[in-house]
Amino acid sequence: MPIVETVLKFLRKIPPFLQLLYLVRFSLVAVLFLVLFPIVTINSAKLSALFLGLFDLDTPLRMFWATCFAYLLSWSSLITMRITLLYGPTRCGLQKLGVIRKTRK
Repeated sequence: MPIVETVLKFLRKIPPFLQLLYLVRFSLVAVLFLVLFPIVTINSAKLSALFLGLFDLDTPLRMFWATCFAYLLSWSSLITMRITLLYGPTRCGLQKLGVIRKTRK
């Protein structure tokens, strides 16, 4: 546990906005991958040749699965980011920014 305590001590020294960015880093990487990967792949000649068959959605079944996995990745990233922003500062003992509020039932 000394490594975790060292990371938490380091996190408490940096500004709160950067603390939240650190906590949601994996969700941000997934969302950026989902948005930027097709754009970069199509616009780059070398990457276009490498990933040529990846965007070859010639049948409705392939299009369905590609869309299904894109939705799953986007929703899981958004839900993970919301949970992390909501409960991350409390769990790690960091300062809250009030970015997200709990919903009432």
